[in-house]
Amino acid sequence: GDFLNNFPLPIRELKAPGWSRFELFWIFLPLCALAVVRELIKRKNFLLALTFLFYASLAVRMVRFIPFPMAISFPYLYLFVVELSKKISSRVGWTRKIAIPSAIFLLLISVSYYAYRLERGRIYLPLGYGINEKVVPVGVCDFINDNGLKGKIFNEFDQGGYLAMTLYPAKSS
Repeated sequence: GDFLNNFPLPIRELKAPGWSRFELFWIFLPLCALAVVRELIKRKNFLLALTFLFYASLAVRMVRFIPFPMAISFPYLYLFVVELSKKISSRVGWTRKIAIPSAIFLLLISVSYYAYRLERGRIYLPLGYGINEKVVPVGVCDFINDNGLKGKIFNEFDQGGYLAMTLYPAKSS
């Protein structure tokens, strides 16, 4: 708790998703779980169920993992929605030509809005192009180049590309 609150960068992605900013996650997660349970019952797909359970447990703890259980279960959620729309259409009297496209359209709109809300919450790493100085060690590379520091560099995996681009061939990691 204290480490995340005192860290110089806003590490919101490592905090638990609250209801106010991630309400669609809390709505979609049970729906996705229903689709996975349906798949487990129909086809005995244990690997899907275990993978979903693993990523869902991570997503409940950290915002960073929210897309994973959703991406794993959306194809099965689609099948679940289509099957449900067939059942509803037979009871209500709709034709399947109306019910299935309506269900698919509703699912696509919901997923699109969900993805938009999720992306909007990623202040630390917004979509776009260019170098984000909040994430990439621009100042460190400038300091190394300005002061002529020598030697090998140990770096995080996701920063190696920028370090290689900025410091190679003078430095190697």
